[in-house]
Amino acid sequence: MSNAWVGVSEYDRFGPWIDKVEGPEDVPRLFRTHPLDFATARQVLKVPRNIPRREAKPEMDLYDHLLILEDTQLTVLSRITSEAALSAAPADPRGYDSFTAPFAEVVAVKDVATLLDGRLTVATSGGASTTVRYNAATRPKITAMVNELREVTATGAPGPIGAAIQSGAGRLAGFSETPGVANADQLLVSDFLETRRGNPQLRAWASYGRRHVKPGGEGFEAAKRSIAHALSPMTLQGAVFTVDEHALEIFGRHAWLVRGNTPVHSSARLVVPLSAIDRIVVEPNEVYPGVAMITIHAGAWSTDIAVPNESAAHKLLSTAAGPRARG
Repeated sequence: MSNAWVGVSEYDRFGPWIDKVEGPEDVPRLFRTHPLDFATARQVLKVPRNIPRREAKPEMDLYDHLLILEDTQLTVLSRITSEAALSAAPADPRGYDSFTAPFAEVVAVKDVATLLDGRLTVATSGGASTTVRYNAATRPKITAMVNELREVTATGAPGPIGAAIQSGAGRLAGFSETPGVANADQLLVSDFLETRRGNPQLRAWASYGRRHVKPGGEGFEAAKRSIAHALSPMTLQGAVFTVDEHALEIFGRHAWLVRGNTPVHSSARLVVPLSAIDRIVVEPNEVYPGVAMITIHAGAWSTDIAVPNESAAHKLLSTAAGPRARG
């Protein structure tokens, strides 16, 4: 804690920013019953409640989460906000939930920011996950946490599918430090380049910009869909696919397919250890013929990704999936 904050109450220093916790005096009072070893903790962050400063009161618990990156695991303490949850566990006076993810079990880390709405999600091979909402004005601190999480969770040798992704990416003509700028989403290219400054081994192997996609089909219903899409088009958002020795990283938007004419102001980063990927399923999109759906599986966790049909991303991930996993 900075000397400027010594002796200052939690209420007096409350604001929308995420703060580092450097000693016991920095720990929000709600979470002080949790044993915390600062000698071994790599990084500790406290995430404030999403309320205006004027609505804060001295008697309130003003922090929603405490993120503790320890030697072998990530622990997330989250304030219980539901009255039902509180009444369901009257014997537990803590007032917060605890989520623990051993580094060896983490299979995905995703950080999404839409304007000021930030969401960090960590998932394990057993299917458990937690999401931390935060004010995206302080996203750099979450980015630093994601970078450190990546460093300690993506350490194993790639599995067969991960190795196939790595090998295929290395053979692509466009495999380079920088995605082709002509067709890429420039915001996502910037996100990739910023990440690459801290990880020079990260390389882009596929990228594309946003594009309108049309529904397929024939007959009257298809004609109605086409008219509706002319007024409110469906856009397949851009992405940058990258890889290094240990992880697949995908930079995209908050959603792969977005309907309407409203500009999209979001960015997302997904990190998946190559050692964790055990299956990929590739199928055509049921509505949009120009779109392929890629489902990445890691244990009980999975995520769906929409990519342009016959794009470099589609071809490489289809090859990595193997013939049995293609739709």
